[in-house]
Amino acid sequence: MDERPTRFLKVTTITQAMAAAGANEIELPIGNKLLGCLLRPFVVPTVASFNSSFGVIALSVDNVEVMEARRNWESAQGMLARRIDPTWHHLRHTHEFEPVAGIITLAVVQAEVLGQAYAYLDWDPLNDSAYMLDTRGAARVNLEIESDTADGANTSRVLPIEYVEIGGGGAA
Repeated sequence: MDERPTRFLKVTTITQAMAAAGANEIELPIGNKLLGCLLRPFVVPTVASFNSSFGVIALSVDNVEVMEARRNWESAQGMLARRIDPTWHHLRHTHEFEPVAGIITLAVVQAEVLGQAYAYLDWDPLNDSAYMLDTRGAARVNLEIESDTADGANTSRVLPIEYVEIGGGGAA
């Protein structure tokens, strides 16, 4: 109760319905450093369709692309897989066994595993604060997303992770 933190993490949820044509702009918070963004599209790739609400992603600070220059959905999913313990059971998937033919098929039985529904834009890959995106002094920080498909009346989510520093310690 008497601790006076000098820093903390803040996560907010931004929701937006993605349009299929053109770039979708998502404004990110400014004033702090950003560690990354967790992405949850409404439309996720499946075995039948590789379309995603977040097809291609770019990051701009004051209209200049930085860090993320046309990252596709699949590589952003890989960033999340790198961050999560590979033994975590939700990332595993299973294949069907066809008893009549005695073969294992490549069809995935578990339709939606965590890795298919989420992706992460990692702006602190070494966990040492060296590459965090400093938004202090910026007038605009935004993600530019080219969607493979429209969300319709539904929304996709972006969760930016802010690294908030408190000068002189927090309030008592």
